[in-house]
Amino acid sequence: MTVLVTYASRTGGTAGIARAIADQLTEYGFDVDLVECGSAPACWKYDAVVLGSAIHAGHWEKTAVAYLKAEAPDLAERPTWLFQGGPGATDTAPVPHRVGKLVDQIGLAAPTTFGGRLEPGRARTWLAGRVSGGAVEGDFRDEDGVWDWTAAVARHLAAQGVSPEPSAAPRQVVPV
Repeated sequence: MTVLVTYASRTGGTAGIARAIADQLTEYGFDVDLVECGSAPACWKYDAVVLGSAIHAGHWEKTAVAYLKAEAPDLAERPTWLFQGGPGATDTAPVPHRVGKLVDQIGLAAPTTFGGRLEPGRARTWLAGRVSGGAVEGDFRDEDGVWDWTAAVARHLAAQGVSPEPSAAPRQVVPV
């Protein structure tokens, strides 16, 4: 089974989460491609898709929204999981309105939210620079949460009879 893990990341935090997901799915025996949304191939080439975006100022990255919108018909036809992350994000972070509307139209589950990372040296915008010294500064990514979520994705795919049983995959320490 082939899985596309595609993401949009401004400062690298979401890219790290996507890389950890791809590495763990590979450990489970899936054939995984990890590609940024702006360069991602059409999803019809894959059996399953994981799509993630950083959240900044309450919005997904434009390339992730564009991919979600452009690939909507094909995403609706295959197992698809969404995730989002951002500085200060918690599991109760709201889904951006535009993304929520698209998710409802496509028939996908709402994105899972992971904490993100914001470090002063990685701040690329004025706003990120202003808040990087405050309460949202730091690395809030949760390796165990990412692992557990990825294991659930693998179990779902394995239940379709297309992969080894996920419990057989060793826990690999993959920094997010």
